[in-house]
Amino acid sequence: MNSPAGLPESARLRERGAATWAAAVTHPMVVAIGSGTLPHETFRFYFEQNVQYLHEYVRAIALTIAAAPDRSSQSLLARFLGQIVDVEIPANLAFLARLGGSAASLPDPLPTTRGYASHLLTTAREGNMAVALAALLPCQWSYGEIGQRLAAGDVPDDLVFADWIAPRPACSTPAHMTRARRRPPPPSTGLRRTSWPSGKWPTLAELPTAPVFDGPADRADCLSRPRGAGP
Repeated sequence: MNSPAGLPESARLRERGAATWAAAVTHPMVVAIGSGTLPHETFRFYFEQNVQYLHEYVRAIALTIAAAPDRSSQSLLARFLGQIVDVEIPANLAFLARLGGSAASLPDPLPTTRGYASHLLTTAREGNMAVALAALLPCQWSYGEIGQRLAAGDVPDDLVFADWIAPRPACSTPAHMTRARRRPPPPSTGLRRTSWPSGKWPTLAELPTAPVFDGPADRADCLSRPRGAGP
């Protein structure tokens, strides 16, 4: 779906939040990761929070699938959910272990972690797929931009940061969700035409996801190596 000005809706929303977006992708923690100066205990705490957030993120995707108006949308979003469960969460747990942490002894989630997860779940529970996708998209989109920015600079000497910034080529192939136009669904789906400024039904946004694998063996091979390892 395009906005009245001709921009994709995602671009219009990002433009409205440009200052907040810039603050996020240039956050001092991001800069410290790029320079390799972030204390390991701080990085570990990030993963301790993130693995808890990701479990709620999966639930929000599942609720969005429930709101999808047709099988093609359900299939596409189910693959996205699988990437988070089978790739993203294991990768986060692997980094947590490298940094001396354990999924068995996680600290309580911070208010910000709980708040963001609650926002996603509350939005997804409304049953409006378009609005749920708008809530889900910034997570993957911002991480993709942060990764591109960091990869464009010098790689830190500290391998834990270098591996996080520069994943193994076979594991870093960008996989964008296919854009698919939605027909007006039955009223029971909860999707509302008035949810979007143009009054038209939206396209299914292109969601940057974790890498796409040919099968379990390919996925296992990728996850068995440090992210900076070669093929």
